[in-house]
Amino acid sequence: MIPLLLAALVPQGDFLYDDADVQLPARVLESPEMYQPGVAFVEDELWLTWLQFHAGLGDEIWVGKPGDRAWKLQRPFPWSSNRLARPTLTVDGAGQMWLSFEFLAEGERRWDLAYARHLGGGFFTEAAVLRRPGQDLEHVVCGHPDGGIWLIWQGQSGTDFDVFACRVQSQGKPMAVEKVSVSAAGDWQPSADVNDSGDLWVSWDHYAGDSFDVVARLRKQGQWQAVQPVAVGPAFQGRSGILAEEDGSALVLWEQGGRAWGHEYRSLDRIWNNNHDHHGPLHRFRLLKTAKLEPESAARPFAQAFPLPATQSASHREGKREKVHYTGLFYERGQWIRDSRRRPWLVYRHFYQPQLGLEQPVKHHIEQGWQLFARALEKDGWSKLHAFDHPQRDGNQRLSLAATEDGFVAAWATGRTDRRKDPKARGVVLGRIRKPEGTAGSPLTVDPAAMQLQFPRTRKAAPEPHRSGGREFRLYFGDLHRHTDLSLCFPFFDGSLNDAYRYALEVAELDFLGVTDHTRDIAKGNALSQLWWRSTKEVTRYHIPGRFRPFFAFERSHRDTDHNVISLREDRLRNFPPPLPEYWAELENDTLTIPHQPFIGKVWDHHDDHHRPLMEIYQGFRNTDARKAAHQGLADGHHVGFIASSDHLSTSASFAGVWAAEGDRESLFRALQARRTFAATDRIRMVFQCGEHWMGEHIQDLGPAEFSYQVEGTGLLQELHLILDGEVVQKLPLLGTRAEGSLSLKVQQSGEHFVYLHLLQKDGGQAWSSPIWFTVP
Repeated sequence: MIPLLLAALVPQGDFLYDDADVQLPARVLESPEMYQPGVAFVEDELWLTWLQFHAGLGDEIWVGKPGDRAWKLQRPFPWSSNRLARPTLTVDGAGQMWLSFEFLAEGERRWDLAYARHLGGGFFTEAAVLRRPGQDLEHVVCGHPDGGIWLIWQGQSGTDFDVFACRVQSQGKPMAVEKVSVSAAGDWQPSADVNDSGDLWVSWDHYAGDSFDVVARLRKQGQWQAVQPVAVGPAFQGRSGILAEEDGSALVLWEQGGRAWGHEYRSLDRIWNNNHDHHGPLHRFRLLKTAKLEPESAARPFAQAFPLPATQSASHREGKREKVHYTGLFYERGQWIRDSRRRPWLVYRHFYQPQLGLEQPVKHHIEQGWQLFARALEKDGWSKLHAFDHPQRDGNQRLSLAATEDGFVAAWATGRTDRRKDPKARGVVLGRIRKPEGTAGSPLTVDPAAMQLQFPRTRKAAPEPHRSGGREFRLYFGDLHRHTDLSLCFPFFDGSLNDAYRYALEVAELDFLGVTDHTRDIAKGNALSQLWWRSTKEVTRYHIPGRFRPFFAFERSHRDTDHNVISLREDRLRNFPPPLPEYWAELENDTLTIPHQPFIGKVWDHHDDHHRPLMEIYQGFRNTDARKAAHQGLADGHHVGFIASSDHLSTSASFAGVWAAEGDRESLFRALQARRTFAATDRIRMVFQCGEHWMGEHIQDLGPAEFSYQVEGTGLLQELHLILDGEVVQKLPLLGTRAEGSLSLKVQQSGEHFVYLHLLQKDGGQAWSSPIWFTVP
């Protein structure tokens, strides 16, 4: 038997990292409020751009030349908007430097792209704007060999995202915007590169109806060639990077995760260990894959795969769960860069948490970050492993690379402001690889597996509307309790802000979302903090009117009165204290709160039906039903409607259904306030009324009455329960997938009562209508 050789790993608490051959020092710049850096090297000088955050004022773009001991230049770039993203420096083939960025157009609720040219000994020209309808995000830039640049971005097209490109000529004049992607659903996060012949390669990932796949497209001699498959199949495959070669081919990389990404998953309360490689939360594991692309052919994997040293250790760890090989192992966010010797380098980040795949309960509330690593592709294969000595700390922190005269330079954002006293630095970090040994090589490849492009199926049909009181109401589905890696609880499993919006828009096809990261992890509830500013910017970036409506949201964490807060305003972030009644007193008609499940301690001790109109009767994270707590609160005189929510880890298992007459964000918010809602474990359609009174309403002086219902399941229906004052008073067997009718109810006892429906499907799916309250004289 050949002994198994396991890679050396360096421990930091519960986290392990690959043992690098070369350790590289890095320098943290002076301001902790610097973030989203972009780097370039031109005329033997290093240039850096970044966003400088000012509390209460927002973002400002700065450009500078950092020296070894002091800045040679630091200067703000004037711009009218204070919501900015992805400042990027690019050098074209003529040696001209360009600055590009994204900004929120004032009063238009739309993110646009802007760019400016550097004026040699001066500064930059005034920025020009590429104006298009909808959101333009995640732009990348390539310098053209003849001068000028290519801008490539993820842009809104109708109700989905596509990939677009625009060539800007050397004097700053933009040419026509060209649509690069061809699929009917969402296209995400493009990467691009140009070779010395002017051939433009673009790669991106799209949602193919069951998973994300990676594709690429070549623009050669002014014509777009056919879209080519890179990574197709049931696994998560996304966040690609591409590097154009002089022979017309390209090197491509991507992240690969588990199958069933974002599909139905419920966690296991208190131990959280019922997941494996292909069933579980959004961020189970990531591996980096590499291949070579020839024009008009499928991607050819490298014969010598990119080294991922910890994969053997992960696959053979003792005590691992069934079907676990890589759970807890992360190699991700790869980028290509060529050094001064034209060698391709792959720069990425990595950590390994073995305990995430073990039989034992999962430890949580721990975080150490991702260490940054790099390898070069050399004549004889992959180089020694290099590591930088400052980590990245959340999924949306940016990394930027630029070739120098003697290697390459990296700039990245780092830091956290969660509930801990964290001694590690915050801000922007600079690292550099100088005079690396070795010569450039071209990878040997193997024959590609048969791949066929999978274009996405059509989106789910909109549920049938319902007419009541002479008005038409439409059904919208959402989730108002979802965490990301900004919360300290499960940062390794929950995924990034970008993951949350990908999941909501593509897989779950939600109509609205509230990302509710903990206030104590958002600079301890500081509404003027950079982290809250970053979070609210994502709400504005992914707002697609008529299709997707994110709310400003957070979890105001306090054990006995923990509530999620959903708002039309971004300035409502508050930690605890003040106590709940004092916080409610601060709120107006633009913010509501929802008690956190499980219900502990004093949740029903405080009463405010206006600012607390809803409760979470079902939660996918714990797979728990809170009817007992609901009945207690309702019996005590609280008027709360019902929704279901995810919380941590869980996906596609908890839906808040809301009926609204209009589809804009405020109309949905008012429908939530009106309790015109129901909770469901799938996209079940449910209507519950008494006459023209909706669930969530109160009826005075009601005698014997007929309550009407309509239900449409996602599987075969089993039974419908009518629940009066916490007791099941009628059980109605059901057949098929649709049912409607009426239920008679006569209550003798005077006073206020509540009644609601509980639907059960044969596959275990459930739905709960909000109550209707009525008073018997």
